[in-house]
Amino acid sequence: MNAALNYLLENRFKRVDAPGDDEVARTFLFFRIWPGYLDLLHLRAEDDVTAIRSLAGRDDRLFDDRNVVWRAEGPLVGVVGELRQVPAPGLPGAPSRPFTAPSHLCVPAASGFRERWCGRPAVRQSRRWR
Repeated sequence: MNAALNYLLENRFKRVDAPGDDEVARTFLFFRIWPGYLDLLHLRAEDDVTAIRSLAGRDDRLFDDRNVVWRAEGPLVGVVGELRQVPAPGLPGAPSRPFTAPSHLCVPAASGFRERWCGRPAVRQSRRWR
């Protein structure tokens, strides 16, 4: 456990005490800022950790799937081990796309898909062939 915590502190992570809940009196949040991204690790207990890489600057819902590009959950040592393998933003293999697409995206207007998935009818345009 100490080696995992040392890795975080030696690799530009900052620690902030965070409030707990009914089960845990206090938790810790470790964060590291990249251009356009933010790595967060929320430590609730040695076996209850969530780490994410989130798009930075979009909104304040960092843990929302619309912002998260990478996630790991489990015990501290395992999660930090996975985090160590995630390439820095901009390097080959680095995660860069959110888990879910923004809600304003729709599928093409073909075979009734737009009506089914977007809730609005497809606009039919007449085509003039010359």
